[in-house]
Amino acid sequence: MQKVKIPWRAWYGDKDYKLTFPEEWEAHVFPHKGARRLTRREIETRIDAPAGTPPLSELARGRGRVTIAVDDLARPTPAAKLLPTVIDRLTGAGIKPGDIRVIMSVAAHRPCTRQDLVKKIGEKVLDSVEVINHHPFENLVNLGESSRGTPILINADFMEGGLKVGIGCIIPHYGPGFGGGGKIVLPGLAGIETLRANHMGMMGRSLAGGLALVENNEQQADIREAAQRAGLEFIVNVVLSGKRQIVGVFAGDLVQAHSAGIEFARKVYSTDIPTDVDVAVCNAYPKDTNFMQSVNAFNALVTSPPGTLKDEGTVVLTTASTEGRGYHSLFGRGMSLEKAMDVEKTFGGRELFVFSPNITDHDVKVAYHEPVRLFRRWSKLVRALQRKHGQKCRVAIFPCGPVQLAKGYGPEANVTRLMMR
Repeated sequence: MQKVKIPWRAWYGDKDYKLTFPEEWEAHVFPHKGARRLTRREIETRIDAPAGTPPLSELARGRGRVTIAVDDLARPTPAAKLLPTVIDRLTGAGIKPGDIRVIMSVAAHRPCTRQDLVKKIGEKVLDSVEVINHHPFENLVNLGESSRGTPILINADFMEGGLKVGIGCIIPHYGPGFGGGGKIVLPGLAGIETLRANHMGMMGRSLAGGLALVENNEQQADIREAAQRAGLEFIVNVVLSGKRQIVGVFAGDLVQAHSAGIEFARKVYSTDIPTDVDVAVCNAYPKDTNFMQSVNAFNALVTSPPGTLKDEGTVVLTTASTEGRGYHSLFGRGMSLEKAMDVEKTFGGRELFVFSPNITDHDVKVAYHEPVRLFRRWSKLVRALQRKHGQKCRVAIFPCGPVQLAKGYGPEANVTRLMMR
């Protein structure tokens, strides 16, 4: 049997998982381009050379309380490698540790536990400054409406900061194009009404977005406007390797730094795409903490040109989903924006096979419409593929699906590539 390793269990061990395939099959891994991992000193240097703002050590002088927004475990940002430098620059500027507050930008996700926080921001930071969770239903400040009609309700504790800082990562996103930037505020620190409006539009209008497409992206523009209204003055955003290693740091103004980071991310996440394959394996790492995030695994595939996957081909989703189904206050069974991916439409009538030891058929039905099959043992999935495709089968494996984009896909790409055909 052929053996292929894929990364597995982000935040819960970050180990490799071995996939096996019959010897007679052609199984090939298609990683993204990647870049060299930055050293600690290089990370510090980039934080100290921001775009569009003075250095943090200058910006913080005389500001009193500082609030720092950090994303949760649903995002792969290694904040523990960034926060010590940020806090060091703040205290060096005269800010007392007691005047620094870290707020977890959980948006509509579950709150972070102490165990989560130790992983995310590190025990030293957790023990030295105040750390709290955002709650989308309470403790909000109304900042009016955006120019696109979105009500802007933002975490009241964040708004108390004389200086407001955001820490996140730049990864492809189906709505605003890329994460990072102002997303640490909207949706990260927003009220439920704001979240609902930005996700799906309201009052008879919808905000147009698109995967990895930022130009003319109304969702991204709405997010940036809300973040600026909230006073987000300094961001530290990272671009990551397939193993959650930092390969790029972009600090400073939320638009200038974010835009520079996106340009770099397009190059890092670029993936060579094969043609005429029978099976496409899309792995959800580094966003494989819960099943509700699994849709991100398909980024390389859905941005691929026609001819990548045969008409009778099969899409395979692999995800550790260590936390099971996951939680979201807007999506999921009974929630106001309940919806499931239309597998037939998205993949042009092709079947979706799901492999995960930690979810159930009920979880799958909440997230995906037929045709989809769940396998909790990899060997059973392979046998099903053998029955369907026979002894001659070409397999393409995308090991870090959420941070992979088809080579050549970008602002000038035809958006219709987002539907397989």
